[in-house]
Amino acid sequence: ARGEDLEETLAWRTCFEDIFRCRTLRFSKRGLTGTLPASIGMLTELQVLDGFGNRLTGTLPPELFQLTKLEHVDLETNFFTGTLSPEVGNLFRLTQLWLKDNGLSGTLPASLGNLDRLQRLFLDQNRLSGTVPPELFELPDLMSLQLNFNNLTGTLPEAVCGARRLQELNLWQNDLTGTIPNCLGQLTSLKKIDLDENRLSGSLPASIGDLLDLQVFAASQNELTGTLPPELGRAGLLQALLLQNNGLEGTIPESIAELKRLEGIHLGGNKLDLSALPQLDKLPGLADLYLNENVRICPTAFNSSCAVVSPEPWEYSAESWEAITRVIRKSEPLVTLDGSSVDVLRP
Repeated sequence: ARGEDLEETLAWRTCFEDIFRCRTLRFSKRGLTGTLPASIGMLTELQVLDGFGNRLTGTLPPELFQLTKLEHVDLETNFFTGTLSPEVGNLFRLTQLWLKDNGLSGTLPASLGNLDRLQRLFLDQNRLSGTVPPELFELPDLMSLQLNFNNLTGTLPEAVCGARRLQELNLWQNDLTGTIPNCLGQLTSLKKIDLDENRLSGSLPASIGDLLDLQVFAASQNELTGTLPPELGRAGLLQALLLQNNGLEGTIPESIAELKRLEGIHLGGNKLDLSALPQLDKLPGLADLYLNENVRICPTAFNSSCAVVSPEPWEYSAESWEAITRVIRKSEPLVTLDGSSVDVLRP
């Protein structure tokens, strides 16, 4: 059924009764249909445009990008198509731009780098292509950059290391190549970085250990090689280390056992030798472990590649750790989470 048009809403009509006094226009989650009218350009004093969660279609009108007093734009979860105009760089007072979950295509305009006050940029779940413009990382106040679930290509530019206030960097499910910049440790405000499902290669930079506020590091399903840097143990607030399905080799460094807040470790699907594990039972909150599909997960005495078996092999409760570490270190029988015993660990 066709919903109400934006121009029929009370909020819209109220604004147009006195366009020079309208500073806020809110019409979120109303099931509205139709387009964003060009007449929005008449609201020259508008500071807040909040219209997420509707069924608006069409392109973003060029008149929108002439409203230079805008500070907050949220049009996420609609059906907008077309490109993000380079004219977006006119909105120099903008602090938040939310356009996620639409059908936007084309490239990211370099003019986004003009938005010196921008703190949060949400463009995830669109159809954007091309490269990540390095100008984004020159924004002095940028705290959250969400570009996941697009078709972005190219590399993660070295310029990323200049975004010193960046707390969240989300680039998963794109087609990025190249390496993770060694300077990543300079992002000392970073709390979450998600690079899952790209084609990144090379080794993990040791400077990750300098990210003392980091809580989540995710780079699963890439083409990473090399070893896990022991410097990871310095990232004391880390809660999730997600690196499954890469080409990592060597052993898990003992320093991982120093990450007392660690809740999840996903290292399955690599080439790790897990015959000698760090003392993971020292991690009081560890509840999610995925180590399957590596070179070896059992002591040499088992004489075969094998994996700890449980009803859900990638999830172990903290209570099960004593039994798991016992069987790995001392070859004692393992009791799985459902209470059954495992006499022989199977591949």
